[in-house]
Amino acid sequence: MSAIWGICTTKPEKNMCSIMETMSSLFETRCKLDRTQHKILSHAGFSCGLQFITKEAPMELLPIHDKEQKLLFTADCILDNREELLAALHIEDPSTPDGSIAYAAYLNYGLDFLKKLRGLFSIAIYHEDTDTLYIATDPLSQRSLYYYSTKESFCFSTLIDPIRKVHPHIPKNELYLKDFLLAPGMLPNVFPGDTPYQGIYQMLPGHYLTWCNGTLSSHCYWNPQKDLKKHPIKNAATCKKQFIKVYGSCVTSALRTNGETAICLSSGFDSSSVAALASQELQKESKTLYSFTYVPYEHPSNKEMDYFILDETELVKELIKLYPNISAEFLNNEGKHCFEDFDRILEILEIPFKAFVNFPNLFEIYNQARKKGCKVVLNGQFGNSTVSYGDIQTTLYDLYRHKKWFSFYGYLSGYCTKTVPQSRKQALKEMLAYFKHADQCYKQTRELKQEISNPFLTKKILQDYSFSERFEKVADLLKYQDLPELREHRQKSLFSPNPYMFIGAYETKLGLASGVVIRDPTRDLRMLEFCCSVPLEYFTHKGIVRWLMRGAMKDYFPSSYISVWPRYGLQNADWHLRILKDWPTIRKRYE
Repeated sequence: MSAIWGICTTKPEKNMCSIMETMSSLFETRCKLDRTQHKILSHAGFSCGLQFITKEAPMELLPIHDKEQKLLFTADCILDNREELLAALHIEDPSTPDGSIAYAAYLNYGLDFLKKLRGLFSIAIYHEDTDTLYIATDPLSQRSLYYYSTKESFCFSTLIDPIRKVHPHIPKNELYLKDFLLAPGMLPNVFPGDTPYQGIYQMLPGHYLTWCNGTLSSHCYWNPQKDLKKHPIKNAATCKKQFIKVYGSCVTSALRTNGETAICLSSGFDSSSVAALASQELQKESKTLYSFTYVPYEHPSNKEMDYFILDETELVKELIKLYPNISAEFLNNEGKHCFEDFDRILEILEIPFKAFVNFPNLFEIYNQARKKGCKVVLNGQFGNSTVSYGDIQTTLYDLYRHKKWFSFYGYLSGYCTKTVPQSRKQALKEMLAYFKHADQCYKQTRELKQEISNPFLTKKILQDYSFSERFEKVADLLKYQDLPELREHRQKSLFSPNPYMFIGAYETKLGLASGVVIRDPTRDLRMLEFCCSVPLEYFTHKGIVRWLMRGAMKDYFPSSYISVWPRYGLQNADWHLRILKDWPTIRKRYE
C-alpha cells in the first residue's frame, strides 16, 4: 500500500519543492515506508510513499508523470481484480504493479475507470493542459484521503497533519467535536466528511472531486441504491453455496502479499470464519497463518459479566486444532493499561476515538505481526453487519408485518428448539406483545430525543448547538434503534458512510505506522453485495440465529462454537482492572 499527498495551485508556485518537503517530513517520521517518490511541476506536486506489500510493489513507479498525455497520476491501491483488468486492458506483463494498472485503466476508460477497479484505493490525477485535479476513493473509503481547498490552492493527503503543516492557521472544528461527544454509542461523527479542523474534509465513499481554477465540485460515481450487483438466490441450498464461494473469494483476495499473513483472532464467528478460510487457502502453499488473541492479564469476576466469555483462550485453541497451520499467540500486554499508549495512538489517528480500550492492543498486534514478517493482518470486524448478521426478532417481525403466519410459527418454533430452549407459547406471547409495540412506534412520528448520554458532559455543551439539525442525517437510525430493523431500512443502515470512513481512516493510519495493510473480508464490497441480495429470512433460516455462520458454515467450526449461545466473547475484559491499579496517576494526569 501507499500514502499519497500533493498540492495544486492556480498560479505557478516558486516554493512548490519546499511545500512538498514540509508535507513529506511528517510521513517520513510517522509511517514505515519502503520508498518515497515525488514529481513536482510548476502548478502541482505529487508524492507517493510506498509500502512493499505485494510482490509487484517494488516495481511501482508512482507518481507517474506522463509528458505525452500531460498527466500527473498517483495512487494508494491494492487491486483485487488484477487479472481481470490485465486482460481487459491487454497488458501482457503479469508483473505490472497495481498503480500502473490503475493508470492504464484511466487512459482507457476515463473517469469511468473508478467503476472498473475493485479493491482498496485512493487516487489523484492532474491534467496539465487544463489545470484540473481529480481525487477519488473506493466505494467504501478503505483508504483515507483528506483535502483542503482555497481559491488559490488545493491540498490532499492520506494524513491530516501534513495539510495542517502547510496551512497552520486552520482552526479547530468545534461543531465536529460537539458531535463526537454527543453522538451515542460508538458513532464517530454525524456529518460524513467532517474532521476536527475547519475546511479539512475526508473523501466520501464512492465519490470523486474536481478542482479547476479554484472551483471545487463533488461527484458520486458509485451509489449503493443503483450500483449494487444482485445475486440470484433461489433457495437455502443456493444461498449456502454462493455464500461460501463469495466469502472464499473475499478472503483469498486479502491474502495477496509477498510476506506472511496474520489475523486478529477471537472465538467469535467473524474472525474465526476468516481464519478458517484463510488457513485452508494458505495451506495450499504450505504457509502459516499467524494469529494473535488478547487475553486478560487479571481475570475479572464472572459474576460481573455472566453474559460474556471473558477469556477466549480455550475456544481459540479448539479452532486451531482444526487448522494446524495456524500459529497462535495469546497476548496480555503484560498488564499495561490503555492510557499508557493513548498519546501515541491519538497522534497516529489524528482524530478523536471512542474505542480507547482496544486501539493500543490492536496496534501492538500489528507491530508484533510485522516482526514476524507479516505484511497483511486480517480481521472480521464488520461481520456483525454481513456474514454473522441475523437477529430473530427482525426476521419474525418482517414475517409478522407481511402476515406470513405459517412461516412465522415455523421460525419461532425452530428458534425455541434449535437455538435457545424456550417455551414456544411463552415466546409467542412475548414476541406478539413486542411487535404490537413496534407497530405503534413505527406508525407514530418519533421525535429525536435531545439526550446527553455522556456522563462527563453538562448542558452547557448545547449552547449554540442545534441537536436536531446536526443529527438529522442519522435521525432514523437513532429514533428506531430499540426496535426490530425493517427490511427497507437494512440497506440504508448498511451503507451509512460514517462507519466506513472512520474504519478506513484508522486502518490506513495504524497500518502505515506499523508497516502492514489491514484487511477485513467481511467488509469486502462483494460480500456487501451478496448480503444485500440474501432474503432476510435466510439470515435466521428456520429459526437458527446467524444462519450463515451457524448453519451454512457450521462444518468450519468446532461444535462448541455452535453450541455456545447466547454468550459473546468480551475482548479486553480486564481493562478496567488495569486502570484501577494506576488510577491515582491517571486521574492526576487528566484532572
